[in-house]
Amino acid sequence: MAIRSAIAATANKDVVSARGHKVESVPSLPLIISDELESLTTTRSVTEVVTALGLEDDLKRAINGRGIRAGKGKMRGRKMKTPKSF
Repeated sequence: MAIRSAIAATANKDVVSARGHKVESVPSLPLIISDELESLTTTRSVTEVVTALGLEDDLKRAINGRGIRAGKGKMRGRKMKTPKSF
């Protein structure tokens, strides 16, 4: 039931943007991409697909979102904090 609810929530643009994703330029949600994406071998071709889908803003957010964790977690071997969309 939880998995079905999570998948259904991805169809609502307000819920997706509330999680911090940049989806203003995306034509419709949910995005369904064919398995041919896995056969791409170069970074340039994957970047072109991401740009064509309108997801370049969200990709930049995920790449630049990694930062140093606050608190004692740094001393315990968990120095970097990565966003969920990364």
